[in-house]
Amino acid sequence: MKRHRSSKLAAFTLVAAAVLVAPPLWAKCVNCGEPAGCGKQPRVIVLDFKTTALSAAGCSSPDTPLAADQPVAFRIVGINPFRHAITIKINQVNFESLFKPPALISSQLLPKAESEGTKEMLANGEKSKQTILGFDAEGNPEDALWQKLTSFSKAADKLVRFDSLAAELRMWALLEDDLENLKKAVNDSAGRLCKESEPPCDPSPEGLLRARDRIASEVENQFNAVLKERARLQGQKLTKEVKEVFEVEKQRYKELLDTKAQRDQQFQKAIGLYAKILEPGFGTLSFGPVAATGDQVDIVADTSLSAEAAEIKLTSAAGGQGGGEVEKKSATSSTDPLLVIPVLGRHRPSFSTGVFFTGLVSPTFFKDENKLAQRNETDRFTTALGAMVHTPVSYWFRYPDYSFHLSLGVALKDNNPIYVLGPSLIIGRRQRSVLTVGLAGGQVNRLSGIKLGGMVTGEQPSTVKVFRTNFFFALTYNFDSTSSASTGTKK
Repeated sequence: MKRHRSSKLAAFTLVAAAVLVAPPLWAKCVNCGEPAGCGKQPRVIVLDFKTTALSAAGCSSPDTPLAADQPVAFRIVGINPFRHAITIKINQVNFESLFKPPALISSQLLPKAESEGTKEMLANGEKSKQTILGFDAEGNPEDALWQKLTSFSKAADKLVRFDSLAAELRMWALLEDDLENLKKAVNDSAGRLCKESEPPCDPSPEGLLRARDRIASEVENQFNAVLKERARLQGQKLTKEVKEVFEVEKQRYKELLDTKAQRDQQFQKAIGLYAKILEPGFGTLSFGPVAATGDQVDIVADTSLSAEAAEIKLTSAAGGQGGGEVEKKSATSSTDPLLVIPVLGRHRPSFSTGVFFTGLVSPTFFKDENKLAQRNETDRFTTALGAMVHTPVSYWFRYPDYSFHLSLGVALKDNNPIYVLGPSLIIGRRQRSVLTVGLAGGQVNRLSGIKLGGMVTGEQPSTVKVFRTNFFFALTYNFDSTSSASTGTKK
């Protein structure tokens, strides 16, 4: 029994479609080049902010291709999170809102550099010291009062110096890029304060808190002693110098009382800032993980100065240490990927279009002068434009720019479809060229009722469309939009 000519076409199409849509149990890694189990472990990409070097925590290098759905995380080490604002994107997942830098001391809690109140307090302290140093009250009735004023002035000076730690640490946190220099600077600031306190304190957050509490109590006790001694001398005539110093220190104590809550709050924040900088792991930021999807994972790191750091306009280091302009690292903003990692092993069809060359030629026939059927001379192969769908068969972790796929496509020649099936080699990831060879099938003209050279009874030889197969070769371009970046490129 003769089979219908279209049955071959249907069988060809069904077999090809079944192979392409089947689960990729046959797709495998060829010469993976990484230890067993690495494809199941999370890949943690590490960026050293100081050197800009990329590395990977674990058994893989940063740009080693990922297995499908393998978790990917990103970590930055050696960064000052007070000075720099970081936005990380892993496969378009934005992690900006997931990271909150430790709270800085609010600028509203700091004495302004041009504040008249602050200048007056400092001037009053200096004025009292100069008067105290230039006047000898020994032997006078107000000698005890003078000594108590002296003790209060020294205690108030120490308290003001302790309270200035908040502003000093804030400046270091906003100006220093290098973490080691930042830790050294804050330790030097704390150590200098502790050496000046009596007795010297432990240069730690707890030691500074205890020392300031002790000095604050000393200030209060010393001024209460001043008031008590002043009351004892009530009615006695005091020298001009003693009266002047008493009024200055009285006003100074009032200002200390008025700003106590504010100063206590900012010093607590300063201690929190100091403790945060000394914490193990400070300067290490982690983002992710995100499952590896698509053909690649893009990691974009956008670094810029924080809003507070960008507002700093000082030209000398915090605390008056050193001169010259402060070196500021300029903000860098880029949407280019820092790293692009291929993802292999995903059963994800891709598409391409281009030129097909095939030996499947449809001839034409004519009747010669002897009324015999003849075939027009044609080329041995023909060209056509077409498109293909590709599904992965095998791939390399070591060479991710090359992969083998099974391809099914269709081309058009003179409005007749040509169906193709065969293996493809896809090269590259930014501009992916596809080379395909295999079997082409389609309908071509054949003589009907007579053979070539047979007698033609009509005006032209009778022809019929039949399904035939032949070889084909195709050069196509893969326009998959997920492959728009180069593999493993470090920007």
